[in-house]
Amino acid sequence: MRDPEREEAARTLRALLDAHAPAGGVAATGDGQAVGGNVDIRADRGSAAALRMRDVTIGTPPKPGPQQG
Repeated sequence: MRDPEREEAARTLRALLDAHAPAGGVAATGDGQAVGGNVDIRADRGSAAALRMRDVTIGTPPKPGPQQG
């Protein structure tokens, strides 16, 4: 690609990014989460940690019942 073509492609790409990128630089849709900086998540002493956590069991899981056979 020649330099003028490359420069025009770069201008076009910058214009597209400016038009579609979020103002703060971070976006999430639906049920998502977005973080615009560092995240430090820690767990200690047998605990669990996460940015998002649903059903969590800590320890030995129960033995399956007869229906789970």
